[in-house]
Amino acid sequence: MVDFEEKRKFDRLPIGTDVFFKLIFDIKTQVNFQVIDKDLNKALSRKYLALSKNVSVEGLCFSCLKKLEEGDMLLLEVVSPVLKKSIPMKGQVRWSRKITPPEFDDNKFDTGIRILEINGRSMDDTLVQDEEKKIIWSGLLESMLGSYDSNKG
Repeated sequence: MVDFEEKRKFDRLPIGTDVFFKLIFDIKTQVNFQVIDKDLNKALSRKYLALSKNVSVEGLCFSCLKKLEEGDMLLLEVVSPVLKKSIPMKGQVRWSRKITPPEFDDNKFDTGIRILEINGRSMDDTLVQDEEKKIIWSGLLESMLGSYDSNKG
């Protein structure tokens, strides 16, 4: 069994339940992505389809048929379940590994992406912190789950 080192800065959050911000948001939505050429800094022509699995303050995980390499830069179009449209993003692959057991998903890979830009804005510029409730919200969470209301909960 392979042991993977945990590199996440933010916890995952489950959706569809009362939420305590140390759990996972499981999001299933369409993601289209293109790998950015390292030398030309342009998107390669081929688009790939993926299905997101979860989202956090600054990243998401998706399943796809393409094995990506740690460090790959991606242009993404993530279908927002809240806004019902594609949101343009730029991200970097943090990890990618084959889904096991192989008899069920022979050529599928789960991939973790750190989102660097959303709608042309730096992810850092979209972060909102509620010190009192110890909650950090972002443009990524807003696009997937809606606006954070500090008066709720």
